Amino acid sequence: MTRGTEGTYAIGEISRLVDLSQRTIRYYEDVGLLHAAHRSPGGFRLYTRAAVERLLAIKQMKPLGFTLVQMSAVRTALDELERPVLTPPDRLALPPPHARYPTH
Repeated sequence: MTRGTEGTYAIGEISRLVDLSQRTIRYYEDVGLLHAAHRSPGGFRLYTRAAVERLLAIKQMKPLGFTLVQMSAVRTALDELERPVLTPPDRLALPPPHARYPTH
C-alpha cells in the first residue's frame, strides 16, 4: 500500500483514487493547481484529502473547457471562501444571534 503518514496519500494512491496519471498530478503541482502537503522522509510527495477533492474538481472543470488559468482562479476563489473570516476568539466575542437580530 502506498499510504503515507496519517491522513496523507502517496502519489500512486492518489492517482488511483482520482483516476489521473502520476505525471498529470505532478504537472498540476508544477503549474500551481495542486500542492503536496509535504514530503516523506524518503522525499516522496504526500497529499491530503483536500488534494483529492481539488483534483476531482479539476477533473470536472477540464471537460467544460476551463483553461489552467481559469481553473486556478476558480480554485483560488474557493480557497478564499473557505478561509474563516473571523478568528475563533473574534467569533466568541460576537453577541448571540438573538441579540443581533431582534424579533420585534
